[in-house]
Amino acid sequence: AAAAAGGARRHPRRASRCNRRGARQGCPRAGRALPARHAAAARAGRSRQRVGAGAAGLLAALLRGGGGERAVGGAAGGGEGGGGGRGGAEGEGGDRAERGGGSGGSVSVDALRGVSYPAGCSPLYSLLVAFESPLGDAAPFDGAGVASSDDLRWISRDSSKPSRQRSDGLDLWVALSTEGFARRVEEQAAAETAEAQAGAEAAAPRAQGGSRPTEAQLQCVAAQLLEALRGALHAPLPPVAYVHAQRWQAGITRAPLGLEPPCASWEEYGLFACGDWAAKEAKVEEAALSGLAAAQAVGRAHDASQRMRSLLSTAPPPGGPDAAAALEERARASWGEWRCAAYSPETPAGRFRESRWWDAPGREAAAEERCLVTAGRATLWPEGGGPPVEIAKGDWVTFRRGFQCTWVVNEDIAKRYAYFDAEGAELACE
Repeated sequence: AAAAAGGARRHPRRASRCNRRGARQGCPRAGRALPARHAAAARAGRSRQRVGAGAAGLLAALLRGGGGERAVGGAAGGGEGGGGGRGGAEGEGGDRAERGGGSGGSVSVDALRGVSYPAGCSPLYSLLVAFESPLGDAAPFDGAGVASSDDLRWISRDSSKPSRQRSDGLDLWVALSTEGFARRVEEQAAAETAEAQAGAEAAAPRAQGGSRPTEAQLQCVAAQLLEALRGALHAPLPPVAYVHAQRWQAGITRAPLGLEPPCASWEEYGLFACGDWAAKEAKVEEAALSGLAAAQAVGRAHDASQRMRSLLSTAPPPGGPDAAAALEERARASWGEWRCAAYSPETPAGRFRESRWWDAPGREAAAEERCLVTAGRATLWPEGGGPPVEIAKGDWVTFRRGFQCTWVVNEDIAKRYAYFDAEGAELACE
């Protein structure tokens, strides 16, 4: 779908000039441009296409950035002391928090780079053609893969898309070339450029894949693809009102990752990605299946994040201000204390994953951990996504058994904590 939309890219102010030039050079193009609304749709298609072509690369940069590889593998870190057991370093009586929480998702950053442009993509050429009358029985479909052509891989009727119906009677079609066709065009364009402009600079390939074709070369490509379309349909074509070829520089992923299900996920961060690059084959139907798989994964993660959020409470103790004051006095006098420095590149211990405190020896009966934040501020990111939770000095926080999150300490933080069983009785455990 993105390819079909991208095939229509054209700047409206240049259309009439190109039409005149095409007519002089014998290209089958009528002397009128497409309506402005179609040109606008074409520009939107180009924007979507640019995002899609670089999505895997942007995702790789996102995961690699903001903390380097740690952003993929989960956060490691620690506190200073702490029976709370959240420190990456072992303090007095503390448990060692799980380092590298999370598997880093279903695909690595290096794998994403491998399917990103330019390393993992090959160019294709697209054709936009407007016929003066419908193709009719010659093409009784809205889209089809082409198995019998060395030049075409896909054709689709652009006029069949929602809000693309035309009142002027023109029948718009988009055709995509094969990778082999694009390779032949690239080689011929490079040879013609090197011959026309002698010298090392002209002969050098373009930085991002092949030599950019000239307008004259694109007109020849349009004529070749139009002829290939005629051959694929095995029928004469109606008169052509408009035709244009476009180079799609990141047209196809050479070696898709073949994930199962066909989408990438980092559920710890609530992050999901889909596309034909994640599937077994680089086909539009595979992209659709990948999108459905990602949608299902998002739904499951949402449900899981809702359950996770229900295991955390920031409500004050019951009984009103007097009860809260009495519990605070008791907490400061007899509960354990945990501290952690604020997160920064110099003190990465301030970003870490919540430990499974209920698995520690002596806490088998613990149902929840109740805390009083006595200093500082932190952001808790629940596992599986969902909105973050801010906690700060003076807050009461209850962590129920099973709650998992990633802590980011914004200001040096301290808390008093104790463990309680399912009946609400305080447990004498370290």
